[in-house]
Amino acid sequence: MPSAANRPRFSILLVNYNTPRITETCLNLLRSYADETGTPVIVVNNSAPGEASTRYLETQDWVTLIHRAAVPGENGRMAHSGGLDLGMTRVETPHVLCIHTDTLIYDTGIFDVLETGMDESAAVVGCLDQVHRSPLRRSMRKLRRWRQRNWRMLLMRLGWPTMRLPGPESYVRSFCALWNVGAMRQHDLQFYNGDDNPGYAMQDALTELGFSVVTFPSSHIFQFLDHVQAGTPVEMANVKGNRRRNAYEAALRRAR
Repeated sequence: MPSAANRPRFSILLVNYNTPRITETCLNLLRSYADETGTPVIVVNNSAPGEASTRYLETQDWVTLIHRAAVPGENGRMAHSGGLDLGMTRVETPHVLCIHTDTLIYDTGIFDVLETGMDESAAVVGCLDQVHRSPLRRSMRKLRRWRQRNWRMLLMRLGWPTMRLPGPESYVRSFCALWNVGAMRQHDLQFYNGDDNPGYAMQDALTELGFSVVTFPSSHIFQFLDHVQAGTPVEMANVKGNRRRNAYEAALRRAR
């Protein structure tokens, strides 16, 4: 058994759903690091038995694979959150790094970066943006979110159901987030919160308890990785137009 000093500080946890190509790419980029350091990689499979990504994952004996049965009526956010919570039952390290299957880590130096921000007082370490944006694109996003917020406030006043109001960026995005496992378990918290984004309610609860949220700018985080926005619907051919498809193909070419 490795000494306490040599035990991994974190596990890597991801949820797969019907993306054999991008899941294989994601895991191929992690394998050497996991083999060299003994870092546990836990994959929760939301795909059906016999689906292509299920068959692929069942050949990967270096990961801890957990099959999760579909829950009637759940949407993608619910399934992802439920998968993360199921994966947490196998986490034995002080921290857990949750990534998406469309998070492609080219430089494992990102792990050291994230760990420098994590201590006993931190709830989560990560980035507030799921892509790196220029100043112009950042300004356009702020305007778009302002319009969305006002529209959803109107819907709420009319009594129509709507998602969480998009305020200023304050939540660490789930494509690459390092969580404090001890804090989560001490306060009996989980990723699932109905139709909400995975981990948002947990971040709120931990900050109210006095834990901090540590963030790095996208300009720094994206020196080490790519995040293929909407990688799952692109691979499943559930998006229109070529912009996201082209970004997806470009990211996979860079990963070869």
